[in-house]
Amino acid sequence: MRTSDPTPSDETDDGQATHRIPVIDKMVEILKVLEEATDKGMNIGAIIASTHIPRSTVYRVLNTLADHGIIARSGSGGYALGFRLISLAAAVRTELSEQELIAIVQPFLVRIAAQTGETCKLSMLKDDHAAVVAVVQSEKAMAPSSRVGSRFDLHAGAASKLLLAFADVAVQQRTMKAALHRYTERTMIDPSVLDAELALIRKEEISHDRGEWNTAVHAIATPVRDHAGDVIAALSVTYFSGPEEEAMAAQVETALRAASAKVSAALGYRG
Repeated sequence: MRTSDPTPSDETDDGQATHRIPVIDKMVEILKVLEEATDKGMNIGAIIASTHIPRSTVYRVLNTLADHGIIARSGSGGYALGFRLISLAAAVRTELSEQELIAIVQPFLVRIAAQTGETCKLSMLKDDHAAVVAVVQSEKAMAPSSRVGSRFDLHAGAASKLLLAFADVAVQQRTMKAALHRYTERTMIDPSVLDAELALIRKEEISHDRGEWNTAVHAIATPVRDHAGDVIAALSVTYFSGPEEEAMAAQVETALRAASAKVSAALGYRG
């Protein structure tokens, strides 16, 4: 799957993208503006006002896109998206294999682990469990570890709860009806308490584990969405609790939210 969004290897330390073609960036800006236009389209003045791109550049881009059928002149004399986009969209593959997802996410796992110094992993829902499918281990001498292939109950843990929160109702019902094992005193074994936690996760789009598997280990997870907006995986970071935990949690949350947004955008999500 191809994407116009930069991967970590395409960015400098300050997050600025490199190896880009400016005129293509401008073309995409113009297409995004036309995407939000009405059926009557948008005149060149409105496009310039919305994009702040020089008139000569806008004019050349519009003419080139029109020659390829990507845009068309509307009845009112404005510009609108063209029918050629329909055939292009039809050629887009919407199904993504697990290995393809891992390949897209892996550079982000590496970056998050480098930013936070902690173990970062990607988990997916499999057979009513949270399955770890990719891991970048912390380089610290003492850090929580994880391995690919590990499976966890859905009612405990940051990634597990996040996947459960966005899972089908049938998965949630099966989990709630099962005997919820207590791993620590912080494990949620009351279905009503767990249900409230899942509602909060859906609202805030982030999940926290403050010692539900191991009182010394905390974690944070954020969702990965596909082109349809469905949550297909969870990005998470695990770390030991300690006196500087609040600062660590803030750093981890920022890194995870940014990575989740970029990965989801790469998968076609527009939310």
